[in-house]
Amino acid sequence: MAYYRPPGPPPDPALMRSLTEKQHEMRQRVRAELLPREPRLIAGCDSSFPTPDTILSVFVVLKFPSLELVEKVYSYGPVDMPYVPGFLSFREAPNVIHAFAKLENKPDVIMKLFRKSAFD
Repeated sequence: MAYYRPPGPPPDPALMRSLTEKQHEMRQRVRAELLPREPRLIAGCDSSFPTPDTILSVFVVLKFPSLELVEKVYSYGPVDMPYVPGFLSFREAPNVIHAFAKLENKPDVIMKLFRKSAFD
């Protein structure tokens, strides 16, 4: 479901600098590694913003390769950060982590849907 995001004031320059630095630091920590074995459980996760002030994050865990449903969880809560083009992960991540913590079956692989916003 698409929501209209009215243009707001430009993001705070100090916030932009801080987010850019954090993003650069995290980029340096990315590792590409082969899985030690074929995955047994895979998960998909995504977030939406039902209202301008709330976020809903969902995980769905499936057996692989049968894709049989194993578990689904969600976390719903307040949005702690304003929308800043190019930094959506900082807005979504805290609630995604809360949803992940609720999983009883931790997946071997997580797939996250990223959409290019018309506002980016």
